[in-house]
Amino acid sequence: MVAVEKWFLVNTPERGFTVVQTTKGGTMDFEIFEVRKAAKPYVRIYLGNAADFPREIIAGPDGRRTKIVTHPGGVTTDEFLLATTARGWPSQVHVMELVVPEDQEAAHDIARHVSAR
Repeated sequence: MVAVEKWFLVNTPERGFTVVQTTKGGTMDFEIFEVRKAAKPYVRIYLGNAADFPREIIAGPDGRRTKIVTHPGGVTTDEFLLATTARGWPSQVHVMELVVPEDQEAAHDIARHVSAR
């Protein structure tokens, strides 16, 4: 399934996933979305101009800046920083794979298949 938002695309491995906006712009200069299956979040997506991402990490051959996070218990997840084509806001899409013990492979697959527009 492909979910299309104004600033990004998400390709999920199966039906049953939805993209939910958890914040609305208003006075904030960012927006947060989650890719969920039922009420369980698998991936969080930040849109804005000031992602919390280490500047020293450089982009790989696919244009993604990638950070690997090790959580308590040894689970590792990926985070990606993508640039949008927008002039102004938002300039960044920060994709965070969340810890989903019962389905980590799906969370990883979804995070890797988010692309900026």
